[in-house]
Amino acid sequence: MTTLQVDPGSVYAGIADYPPDSGYGPRVLRDSELVWMLRGRAVWSAAGHPSVTLAPGSVLLVPPTTRDRFAWDTSGPSRHGYVHFSLRTPPAVTGPLVVQPARHEPVAALLSYVLTVHTPPGPDGTEAEAAACALSTVLHLLRTGSPGAARAELPEALTRMAQAVRARWEAEGPCRLSRAQLAAAACLSPAHLTRLFAREFGTGPVAALELLRIRHAALLLDTTGLSIRHVARRAGYPDAFHFSRRFRACTGLSPSAHRLQPAPPPRPVAELLSRLRPLSEALGLPLA
Repeated sequence: MTTLQVDPGSVYAGIADYPPDSGYGPRVLRDSELVWMLRGRAVWSAAGHPSVTLAPGSVLLVPPTTRDRFAWDTSGPSRHGYVHFSLRTPPAVTGPLVVQPARHEPVAALLSYVLTVHTPPGPDGTEAEAAACALSTVLHLLRTGSPGAARAELPEALTRMAQAVRARWEAEGPCRLSRAQLAAAACLSPAHLTRLFAREFGTGPVAALELLRIRHAALLLDTTGLSIRHVARRAGYPDAFHFSRRFRACTGLSPSAHRLQPAPPPRPVAELLSRLRPLSEALGLPLA
């Protein structure tokens, strides 16, 4: 993997506080940015990507030219650290990339150092080189995983279910499967599967898979010229009418309205999609 080298003269960092229920954006980034959530929460959204809820400790890496926005915590003030930077040589930073709070102490320590050096005044000379070196290390850890960082893994029964669903979807395309079919694939009773899904994701198995199909359809609407009828079929719906009704129920918009002006999913849906990411990865159905 190519090492990303940060240009010492490009680093600009600081700490920002926002009052409850405030927002920032939309904006288009000219450089790369790291956002480190320190207090409160925020919902980050960008065109073509699922919204993500940032909790304290979350680190968000956003590449240049991204058009995004932040909705800050509605229940209280929020604080985050930010670092803008450019790279000395390609490749460009790929992303967006989110590392949710886990065991990533090296990243936290290095970002604390960069913020301490740059908030204010900005560094010069050896301090600038050291800060850029620390930030380059952060980028490496975010791309490869910090030592000891925990990767989200599905329970064994859900892995079995996901493998069976993926095999069928790859053969036939995404389609609706009943709770009984999913339970049989997981080698569990339907009631046990429902409890397991509720504990892991906060929703039931049938609803979870439908939301992933709807997200898949939204990406098709955003990135292809397929008709709504064809998008419906690609997402496993028998006709455009039924698909449109379910799409509106999940996103608040009709497929036509979404295509005219793509919008991030409502906050509860965005948070649920974030929780479902391990399942979507196991199914081979990307959220972005």
